[in-house]
Amino acid sequence: MGADDNPALARTETTAAPPLAPAPGDPIGRFHVLELVGRGGMSVVVSAHDSRLGRDVAIKLVGPAGDEGSHSEFRARLIREARAMAQLRHPNVVAVYEVGEHRGQVFLAMELLPGGTLAAAVRRLRASGEADWRRIVALFAGAARGLIAAHRAGMVHRDFKPDNVLVDGDRVAVADFGLVGDLGVASRAATPDIPISETLTRASIVVGTPAYMAPEQQLGAPIDARADQFAFCVSLYEALYGQLPFPGTSRNEYLDAAAAGRLRPPPADARVPSWLHTVLVRGLAARPEDRWPSMEALLAEIGGDPAAERSTGHLERAIGIGTVGAFLVVVLGASLLFDIELSYALHYLTDVGFLVLAVVFGWISRDTLARSAFNRRLFQLAASGGLAVLGMTVGGQLLGLTATVTAHLHLFLIGSLSLAGAAFERPLLLIAANYYLAFFLIALWPALYAPVSLIAHALLAIIAIGIFRPKGR
Repeated sequence: MGADDNPALARTETTAAPPLAPAPGDPIGRFHVLELVGRGGMSVVVSAHDSRLGRDVAIKLVGPAGDEGSHSEFRARLIREARAMAQLRHPNVVAVYEVGEHRGQVFLAMELLPGGTLAAAVRRLRASGEADWRRIVALFAGAARGLIAAHRAGMVHRDFKPDNVLVDGDRVAVADFGLVGDLGVASRAATPDIPISETLTRASIVVGTPAYMAPEQQLGAPIDARADQFAFCVSLYEALYGQLPFPGTSRNEYLDAAAAGRLRPPPADARVPSWLHTVLVRGLAARPEDRWPSMEALLAEIGGDPAAERSTGHLERAIGIGTVGAFLVVVLGASLLFDIELSYALHYLTDVGFLVLAVVFGWISRDTLARSAFNRRLFQLAASGGLAVLGMTVGGQLLGLTATVTAHLHLFLIGSLSLAGAAFERPLLLIAANYYLAFFLIALWPALYAPVSLIAHALLAIIAIGIFRPKGR
């Protein structure tokens, strides 16, 4: 069950009166309304044309409340949003152009991103059957960079959710900083002229969207950037699994479960790697100190910078194919030198050759490895596997085993290492099955060692290149 399925969870607390939506062609200052884009409990958003600068913008209007005190509170909230967003000059934050008043309503003119919200983008991916976890993580990485920019400016969003993130092509930008407050400042009752350094509650009601709020925020305790981290992990969990991370059919049940850290298990058919689930679980910890130390740390764990990885993806794929191809050439060349007869000289040549090629590949791809914790783990698994094979070669020779027996055991060792690695990346099961099959085929027909071994290595190349690819594609 997602937030959209339960209005009690999805609702943002507000007491604003319904806003008045202008008609197409109506002027708002120097802007002329084009059409209605969206409507919420306390605001409407329209697209408009800026006649002075000749560009289209989005305008958010807040309608007057029933009493002047409440209207002043929501006017102050929107001005807070304008000031907070105007301070952030970042491609992953929606740009603010102007703030003013129109017919008793406060308006905020900002950048128009016609692609829709992050929530809508995820729904489209699911409807088209393209909701691969890598594509979803790539979208959320852009939102994470927007939050990082806010945190570096000393601000916390306080109402992060997929509906407050806009997507336009490859660009992802965080919007709706209307609940923003300085880091580490405790919530307090709102007054008509709230300074930007204060957070906001109203009549003891914590402002925010219950489904995404951190436990400390729902209790009105002091919050910092880790509250945004919690909301981000709730949003990403929901996008990956199609359900909220905590059980409960009512708002109170859900928030109690979040405060107690009672996570519901992911769906059995979810194709999300266990390492990513572990990253999210830490970000969803009930106590802020148990979460990731920063959004930067969280972003590094879920995949770093997918956009930068896409720009170098084709080169790195070519390098990967070239590396594996060079390894196969070494195996074939060494086999010819020794008349296809297995020997420990051949073992050492191929083992050391693989490790040298792995080091070269790691050096050339160091930027990708630095950005992606996932790719680093895969590279470390491959390098440790190469060392384990070399160690088995040394051990086999010291024990007096024939080179043929040692080579046969190599296949079993690689299969076992891959099976262990499947604990954090399930496609490694294919590599394990590949080498176990080769092991048993050679056990039955020893004369087929050379072709079966080469086929196993070739299949390793194909599977490994599929797994070891930049995220976001």
